[in-house]
Amino acid sequence: MKTIQSILAQMTPCGTPTARPTVDIFSNTYKDTSQDPITLKHDALALSCCSWRMRNTGLGDYWNIQSDEVGAQITQADIDLANEIRSFYGKKILWLQLNGRPVSQFRKDLMKYIHSDARVVTEHISGMIHKMPDFYEEDKILNQLKALADTSEFTEYLPNDAHVVLTPLRIILRRSKHTKINNYWLLTADKRLCQIEIPQPNPLEPLWLDIFNNCATITISGRFIPGRREDFNFYRVTNWKVEK
Repeated sequence: MKTIQSILAQMTPCGTPTARPTVDIFSNTYKDTSQDPITLKHDALALSCCSWRMRNTGLGDYWNIQSDEVGAQITQADIDLANEIRSFYGKKILWLQLNGRPVSQFRKDLMKYIHSDARVVTEHISGMIHKMPDFYEEDKILNQLKALADTSEFTEYLPNDAHVVLTPLRIILRRSKHTKINNYWLLTADKRLCQIEIPQPNPLEPLWLDIFNNCATITISGRFIPGRREDFNFYRVTNWKVEK
């Protein structure tokens, strides 16, 4: 196994990569361009799953669920995945509501779609539906990470000069039509999840990836900022560097 020192020795004097501020996808604001209903030939979420499958298997870079090419390629597996996603988020949002947790407008719109005609969409929600397979994949991984961690609420910032020993866990790629961001998830000794974001492309990322994949623990200094998603708490790590 490589050591941090041996990997860092390859780095140029320009320094180590730094992460940009986190954008929480569930707090995004998105504007109505149209509320006119559009009736599709298939379940809109199944079309989204088909589009997602085609992109991930090299069958085409389709981003429009209204495309005839997507509808022609839909399979039973796409329909089954759509039903799985619908059930997963229906139960999750209901749990949030029953436990008095705040529910974002994104989640409210999703819940409304889940309980309406699956073939009817508007321009307002079609983009949201298109993202659901990616969100579902991310949420399944996050559920695994949360099982390892203390996700209860906290508000303490760590000191700016703190050197924190972290255990690497998983990398989650978050992407849209025009951007890609790698989310690196790590765990503190007291079981707090930490997130480091690196937008693509970043020429120094391969060195960090080498450290992440080959070191049992990594000592990081930077800003550890308390963050929260709808059902768990974590640290967002910014202005960070790897300590020798």
